[in-house]
Amino acid sequence: MQDNKNTLSRNAEGYADHTAGRACVNAQREQIMRERERAALHKETMKNLVRYVRRFMELFGYELVWITYRDPKTGQEWKKK
Repeated sequence: MQDNKNTLSRNAEGYADHTAGRACVNAQREQIMRERERAALHKETMKNLVRYVRRFMELFGYELVWITYRDPKTGQEWKKK
């Protein structure tokens, strides 16, 4: 069985189609870059949220010692001290 890279660069008859292969690789590269940008934005947003929660608690005389939050879509968890 052929791997995914070879099948993406071949047409329906099985002949090499380099243009389509390059287009698929570029599309995958763009998708990976968008996912990385989204992850970086998410990280920055959560960092700001934790900072605001800390400040809010300090206004009432409390100290945030430990916080754990989870992304419901991916299940990934982060822990902050």
